Amino acid sequence: MYIRSGTSSSYSYSTNGGDWYHYRVFPQKRVFDSPSAWKGRAIYQLLTDRFARPLSVGSGSLYSNCTDTTTYCGGTWQGVIEQLQYIANMGFDAIWISPIVSNTATGYHGYYAYDHSKLNDKFGTSTDLQNLLAAAHSLNISVMYDIVANHMGPTATGSMSYYPSPLNKDSNYHSPVCTIDYNKTPINQTEYEVCRINSVNPDINTEDPETIKWLTDSYKNHFSSYGPDGLRVDTFKHVNVTFWKSFLGNLSLFSMGEVLDGNTAYVASYQKVANSVLNYPLYYNVIQPVFGSKNSMTRITDQLSNNNQFVDSTVLGNFVDNHDINRILTTTGDTALARNALILSLFTDGIPIVYQGFEQAYTDSSSTRLPIWPTKFKTLPSLGFYQYLSIFLRVRRDYGGQAFVDARHTALATGASYHAFQRGPFLVVLTNVGAAGANVAVSVPTAQSFGRRTLRNVLIPSDVVSPDASGVYNVTLVAGEPKVYM
Repeated sequence: MYIRSGTSSSYSYSTNGGDWYHYRVFPQKRVFDSPSAWKGRAIYQLLTDRFARPLSVGSGSLYSNCTDTTTYCGGTWQGVIEQLQYIANMGFDAIWISPIVSNTATGYHGYYAYDHSKLNDKFGTSTDLQNLLAAAHSLNISVMYDIVANHMGPTATGSMSYYPSPLNKDSNYHSPVCTIDYNKTPINQTEYEVCRINSVNPDINTEDPETIKWLTDSYKNHFSSYGPDGLRVDTFKHVNVTFWKSFLGNLSLFSMGEVLDGNTAYVASYQKVANSVLNYPLYYNVIQPVFGSKNSMTRITDQLSNNNQFVDSTVLGNFVDNHDINRILTTTGDTALARNALILSLFTDGIPIVYQGFEQAYTDSSSTRLPIWPTKFKTLPSLGFYQYLSIFLRVRRDYGGQAFVDARHTALATGASYHAFQRGPFLVVLTNVGAAGANVAVSVPTAQSFGRRTLRNVLIPSDVVSPDASGVYNVTLVAGEPKVYM
C-alpha cells in the first residue's frame, strides 16, 4: 500500500509481504505547454460525465449507478475537483478531460458539438472550469482538453439551420453529403477529410474561411479565460493538415492528435503537424495481439524498429484501452496479461495514458463508458490496480527522473514468450503467458549497462538479481507477472 511518510519530499510503500522500500521524490518545475514538459508526465483520461458527481447532489445520489448510459449521468467539473486527490495519489500529474463546449442533447461524451463558442452547461459553469484548472495546478496536475473540429453533433431537424449562427449554413459543411467507407484500401484520404465519419454527424467544412476563423476565435476566447496546458485532438486524420497547422499554430499549446490507424508510417506523418499522436500502432500491433491474444512478443521489437518514423517517439500517447475500444481486461480476462500491457505502456517510449476505470479493474462488457463513482473511488486491495499504478508511476517519475525521460526503450532479450528492455535506470521484463502459464526464465546479457550492479525488484525488494560471471542477469517470471528492476 502506498503511504505518505515524513516530509513532503519523502515517500514509502509496503508490499503484501511486508517488505519496505523507501525512495526520494525530487522537486519538479512545472511548465505546461511545451513538449519537453509533457514527456515526463502520466495522463489519467476521464470522461467528465462519467467520472464523478459533485457532493452537492447529496449522499443518496453521489454513488448511485446511472440508469441510462445513452445520455448524461451527472458527472461535472466540480465532481472532478473533489476527486483530484484520488487521481494525484495514483501518481498521475496530468488529466485529459472531455471536450468542454456545448453539445447536442445526447452528447454526454462531448463529441457532439452544438455551439463551439459556449461551454457545456451540463458539466458546470465557467467558474467551475476555472476552479478545476486552479485546483489541478495546485496539485501539479496539468490539464488536457479534448477538442473536436471535424464534425458536429446530430441535427435534430435534419437541417444545418439547427445550429447557432454562424455554423448554420450549408456552406459551413462539406457537400454533397457522403459517408466514409472504412473498408476501402488503400486509404482514400480525400474521403476521410470531406465525408462524414458516420451517417449522423455533419462534417464541418474546414476549408471555408468563415468557418476556420470562427472555430479558431471560439477556442482562443475559451482559452484566454480558462486555458488548458495541452490538447487531445479528436478525429485528427479527418481534417486537412492545412487547417490543423493554422488552428494549432494559433492556439500555441502542446497537442496530441488522434489518428486511429495501425499503420506506423501513416500515423507518424501526422506528428509533423501536432507535437504528438496517440500510439495506435503500438496498440494494434502489440497491445492487442500480444497481450490480448498471446501472439509472439517479437512483435514488440518489430514495432520498435518502426519508431524512427516518428518525429519524436518519447511524446507518443501510449494506452492499453480507452473510451473507443474494448478494455484490456475485457479482451484478456487475465490480470497478469493486463499488468504486462500496462507496464509496457508505462516504461516504453512515450507518455502513458490510463483510462478511468482501469484502476478499478473494469471490464465494461456492455460499454466502455460506464461511470466509476459506484466504486466509491476505492483504493484497496493493497496490490490492486490502483496501488499498482501508484507504485510504478511514482517510481517511474521520482526514481527515474530526467535520465528516464531522456532515455529510449532499448531491447535486450526477446523471444516468443518474453521481452526484456532497459530504459534509463530500469530493467523491465515482460511475458505473454498469462496467470496460468509456466514460469519463464529470461537471460539478460546487460550487466555492463547497469554497471554490473545488483538490481532490486520494485514491487518485492527482497527479489534481487546480480550478474553472473558472464555478465548476465537471470530473471524468472512467475505466474505470468512482469518484473521491473532498478
